[in-house]
Amino acid sequence: MRLLQDGVVAALAAIGLTAVIFLLVSAIVHPRRCNGDMIIVDCGLADEPRRVAELLCRSEYEVYLCQREELTDFFT
Repeated sequence: MRLLQDGVVAALAAIGLTAVIFLLVSAIVHPRRCNGDMIIVDCGLADEPRRVAELLCRSEYEVYLCQREELTDFFT
């Protein structure tokens, strides 16, 4: 039973990481035409997705990484 639980957790983690990377790459490849910023909210990102998000923030794109508590600062 423990092996099944570990397999499910690993599968969900892989799906989540794939989704985050897919969304970030699609945002780079197909940037929006408006002058808006892209905000990535860290609600408990794992180490690898957080590193990917930080790399995007260092590039020339208007991508910002913030904590959930800081999200309201972008709209005021």
